[in-house]
Amino acid sequence: MDLTPFWISLRLALATTAILLLLGTPLAWWLSRTRSRRGRSWRRSSRCRWVLPPTVLAFTCCCCWSAWTAGAGARALDLRLVFSFTGLVVGSVLFSAPFVVNPLKNAFEAIPRGQLEIAATLGAAPLDRFRSVVLPLAASGFVTAAVMDSRTRSASSESC
Repeated sequence: MDLTPFWISLRLALATTAILLLLGTPLAWWLSRTRSRRGRSWRRSSRCRWVLPPTVLAFTCCCCWSAWTAGAGARALDLRLVFSFTGLVVGSVLFSAPFVVNPLKNAFEAIPRGQLEIAATLGAAPLDRFRSVVLPLAASGFVTAAVMDSRTRSASSESC
């Protein structure tokens, strides 16, 4: 029995989830605390995911990035997105980003500002407040984000 597809899928799931949690956490924190124009544009663009199938997203990315990936920079970095594991990860991250960022943003918004103010009053630095107050209170958001990420990836692979 050839288990190569299983191992590729497992590597893809682990890599995508790790990247999205590392990049999505600061983005979700910023979105939960800002009211800027950029935050509103992210919210609008994340809704586009609901109407675009994965194949359209992949085709759009290939068209938009074809000039860059064919350029000298991509050759120097030996970066190939089409028919490569790197391309799978990039596509999976782009496809699943709203499903990770939105639950994290909602979990961060549910944390009362008073909790952070109390920690600041007690002398906790911003990183300490995030690590000791925000992360424990938003743990359910991280679980939801990781589960949503894996479920959307399996649903998108079934639709292709």
